[in-house]
Amino acid sequence: MPSTQSKLTKLNLKPGFHRESTQYSEEGAWFDGDRVRFREGKPENLRGYEKRITEGLNGTVRDLTTWADNNTQKLLALGTEQELAVLANDIVYDITPIIKTVSVGDSGTQGNFNTSVGSTRITVSITNHGAVIGDRVVFSSTSINGFGTNGRDFSSSSFGGPTFQTVSVQDFNQFSVSTLIAATSTETNQGHGTAGFLLETGRLNNIQGLGYSAGNYIGEKDSGTATGTTTNKLVDSTQNFLISNAVNVSDKVKNLTDSTTAVVLSIDSNTQLTLDTDIMASGESYSIISPDSDNTRAWNTAALTSNITFQATQWSLDSFGEDLLAVRRGGQLLHWDASQNAIPVRTSIVTTGPSRINSIIVSPNDRHVLALGTNEVVTSAFNPLLVRWSDREDYEDWTPSISSTSGELQLIGGTQIVGGIRTRNAIHIWTDISAYALNFVGPPFIFKPTELGTNCGLVGPHAAVDVDGVSYWMGISDFFVFDGRVRRLDCTIRRFFFDSFNITQADKVYAGLNSEFNEVVWVYPKEDSLEPDAYIAYNFRENAWTSGTGFFTTYEDSNVFPNVITTGSIEKGGTSFLWNNEPKDVFDGDGIALTSFIESADMDIEDGDDLMFINKIIPDITINTGYLKFTITTRQYPTSSEVVKGPYPIDSGTDKIDLRVRGRQAKVRVSTAALGASWQWGSVRLAMQRDGKR
Repeated sequence: MPSTQSKLTKLNLKPGFHRESTQYSEEGAWFDGDRVRFREGKPENLRGYEKRITEGLNGTVRDLTTWADNNTQKLLALGTEQELAVLANDIVYDITPIIKTVSVGDSGTQGNFNTSVGSTRITVSITNHGAVIGDRVVFSSTSINGFGTNGRDFSSSSFGGPTFQTVSVQDFNQFSVSTLIAATSTETNQGHGTAGFLLETGRLNNIQGLGYSAGNYIGEKDSGTATGTTTNKLVDSTQNFLISNAVNVSDKVKNLTDSTTAVVLSIDSNTQLTLDTDIMASGESYSIISPDSDNTRAWNTAALTSNITFQATQWSLDSFGEDLLAVRRGGQLLHWDASQNAIPVRTSIVTTGPSRINSIIVSPNDRHVLALGTNEVVTSAFNPLLVRWSDREDYEDWTPSISSTSGELQLIGGTQIVGGIRTRNAIHIWTDISAYALNFVGPPFIFKPTELGTNCGLVGPHAAVDVDGVSYWMGISDFFVFDGRVRRLDCTIRRFFFDSFNITQADKVYAGLNSEFNEVVWVYPKEDSLEPDAYIAYNFRENAWTSGTGFFTTYEDSNVFPNVITTGSIEKGGTSFLWNNEPKDVFDGDGIALTSFIESADMDIEDGDDLMFINKIIPDITINTGYLKFTITTRQYPTSSEVVKGPYPIDSGTDKIDLRVRGRQAKVRVSTAALGASWQWGSVRLAMQRDGKR
């Protein structure tokens, strides 16, 4: 009988997932899985996660950093498209800077409040307020009519204040906010208070620049920015209207700021035109076009395509001693004073720094603040390849001088600096093409750049991580490591990963370290997803790659808090939360069962020449909680239909599984979706034998 001739064979498979080719060709390895890792060469399921705080976050987190203040209090900062926030004493505080403050109503001169009986909307009148829908305004010291004698301070929490989001914008001088309480009467031009406009709301995703001012009209003669304000004039001190640009009477001028148009009545000089309508003010951009040009896109017609992309909001955060420094990509440097965290204050703009910065790093030993992609010192022009730094120990001094160590240098490989990280001995910086080490050398040069490699650029601003002086990062089509030299990582699931990676959302790739398990983790958007919904992990101790599903947008190691901290939304498009990731003895997702599985590649006997007969499974699997399902699948040929046996339930008391199955190839799968299930693979054995050539 077959059973008497069966031999117990151990399933000793190579650690990590191996799927660079077909499931049959990867014999002797694990092929697929989700929410598993390898320790000592054996697979086990990941631990779970739980909310760190019950309060949801405003927006989707793009960067996160942790540190401790001088009193050893643990702090965490995060940036979204809506706000910059800090976690202190497990309370989230909005520290987004106020960029403009206006006195409103009878205590000021620039505006007032309007209410309508039964409505929860308050219309605010402020001349040239500059707000758009979604922007946030902080009101203080408010007193308004329309809510009876007991509810006039709508900056209080009972009204939903003090911070309100604009829900509509009527014009340049009026916008509306929504409160929790309906007005009891209609009031016009009443009340007073102070309105503080927060840093404008950013973008969740990249947006293509279309509309009326995108691209060029054929026949466009000139464009620029007005440098003066004179009635019925276009003044631009940088222009040469008479000669080089050949502007003519009757040409059309379009104000690209507010989309108004006018006709040229006369060319007064090289720098001034007279218009039939007063449409221009200093600082507003314009375009000049011939009235009879043969345009492929007619005047006042929106563009359908362009090469203009408005980037999604990204943040760059770093600690400076106990304080926080922050930059929203393309904005100014922000500073937060940690000594005020008992009553958290908002960040302040470092007005002495560059006007535009893409990202920042604080150098580890010399304490310079480095701006990556920023304004040149002399010309003030933005240079995407420029590295500029502040004076030592001074984030406010950015002017080179005899008494200052501030300065700048330009990298040469690529078109822009994508990102950088702090390592043990240097700052590592990546362009879209090359990798550099920036070392502190002292005066007169301060920093010296060294090109580490080319054709190894960074895929996104947060796609690199340091592990004890070794840098790991993700490029456009490969993974890399620098451990004294740049080399490609031999990724056993590279093709599978990059075939499914949504490169249009490469900006959102986020690399993190899980030092407890020696893993570098990249969260990324898969296929057509706009947000990270999957991960790929590399165990650098065991040289093993795994992947799976997820929803985290950031990933921070347990260097300050006792476990990894992540952010993200379980529901697509839902509220994001702060998560304690993989805390000890937690194997569920905030009280919900998590699915994990691992599946082998196909195996056969004598290269598949003979059929095999399997009649028993000896499960050496440690099951701490819950239960598993064991499935074995066979087929005659690599492309044949499959015969599935199982799933067979396994718990801590299961000694063996009896079955009868034949095939030339076989694969095994272990899975669980039980609440709180925890398991580790041991030395599972199959009772199998040759079964002829039938």
